[in-house]
Amino acid sequence: MELSFFFYKLVKSALVPPGLFVSIALFLSVLAFRKPRKPFLGFCLLVFATILWVLAAPLGVRLILAPLEESFKPSLPEAGNPVVMVLGGGSRYGEGHEDVEPKPYSLQRVMGAFSLSKTHEWPILLTGTRPADPDYISEARAMAKTLREMCFKGTILLEEESRTTWENFEKSAELIDIYGFDAVIVVTNAFHMKRSIWCATQNLPNVGIYPWPVGKLSDKRTLDALDFLPDSLHETILGLREYIGLAAYYFLHGN
Repeated sequence: MELSFFFYKLVKSALVPPGLFVSIALFLSVLAFRKPRKPFLGFCLLVFATILWVLAAPLGVRLILAPLEESFKPSLPEAGNPVVMVLGGGSRYGEGHEDVEPKPYSLQRVMGAFSLSKTHEWPILLTGTRPADPDYISEARAMAKTLREMCFKGTILLEEESRTTWENFEKSAELIDIYGFDAVIVVTNAFHMKRSIWCATQNLPNVGIYPWPVGKLSDKRTLDALDFLPDSLHETILGLREYIGLAAYYFLHGN
């Protein structure tokens, strides 16, 4: 890597959030260690800058998000009566009540289910509720609309009441029982799979559960100098949110 290119990235990282916040915390830490000395404040600022730096750097994504994404490998049933279950990952709402589009994570999940439909004629179960305004179509129905626009010709089932990952499975259990599905292929983002599979096994104890993770965010390439520069908090916050969510579910719903 050219030194000039790295220096350009370093300066950009230091001047744009979240790297800017790391720079400010480090600068304030240096001031705190100067006269009149405030060592405790300086130490706290230094710790804060370090934590923020790790969370914002691609290195932090590998440390926090990668273990979640590698928890489950793709798996499919060999026989039986399976259903492909897509968990909602957010929607964008326009001015019209029919103007609802899946956000990127939802779209990745829809694409994952659609790719399965190319080789398997399994029905697809879409989950997700509508926003506070009840006149808008549900997230599940918006994903169904996208699937049809992609020329999916198979059976689509909708569960339109769930608001959380736990409710995705809790409110789909009756529908799965009615249709006699004996296997559920869970399609969601890789970082969200660990929490999803736990919820699935708790709510569907008599059904085979098969993970189908999509949209990995963590890299496996060799680390380089740019991986140590603050870039974004988005991915690591996703990971921390998953760990907290899983702990909360254990507490609320664990046996």
